[in-house]
Amino acid sequence: MQARDVRPDLVRWHGVLPSELTDRTEEIRASDPLSKALADGDILVLELLLAGAGRVNAVTSVATNKDAPERVMPLALACMLGNLESTRWLLGANADINYRSSVTRTTPLNFACLGGHIKVVRALIEANANLDAINKCGETALHAALRMSSQSVLADGKAHDECVAALISAGANVNLADRDMGISPLFVASGEAQVRLVTSLLAAQADVDQANANACSCLSRVLVFQVFSRFGVD
Repeated sequence: MQARDVRPDLVRWHGVLPSELTDRTEEIRASDPLSKALADGDILVLELLLAGAGRVNAVTSVATNKDAPERVMPLALACMLGNLESTRWLLGANADINYRSSVTRTTPLNFACLGGHIKVVRALIEANANLDAINKCGETALHAALRMSSQSVLADGKAHDECVAALISAGANVNLADRDMGISPLFVASGEAQVRLVTSLLAAQADVDQANANACSCLSRVLVFQVFSRFGVD
């Protein structure tokens, strides 16, 4: 099955296109022994590398962003790379679950949602990660999962759909709009005509009349999308 097309406006969210995200994580995995151990879930190596007070929260630089390296903690790397065993070990070692990266201000939960790593997302939710922590654009993990679901480079976006469902079930704020454009989670889903996700958000009391910074509501966005689709306008 072919991957969906991606939109360049996703660069605004994380400084990297979804199509580049997989390549970037592979580069990170091969960059140093810690990243490899985190990617492989090699607990013995992690214990050796991170032994000592405060080492599990030591900050390191990684090339997650094409414009500038991010400074992140090992837990963020584990979540970015999608390894459940490493994530659980770090959580058990009291890693900072809500630390935000230096450039995009992204949390481990947001990184996990970007990658569609549903098992890692569930582990973070169980460990009481802040579901509504925002990045530098004011977007949450729910925004991330919704955007990546609609423009996924994975086969059909189901992994990101599962992340959305897990966040909603755990009580993520479905009406928290981003800081830049006033875009709510429902606004993201409605513009892509993601019926299942829109239905889930509405069931969680998402506000269909909530407008963005341009005074465009979710309801009007759906109507515009339907008109354009009917007449074949992109």
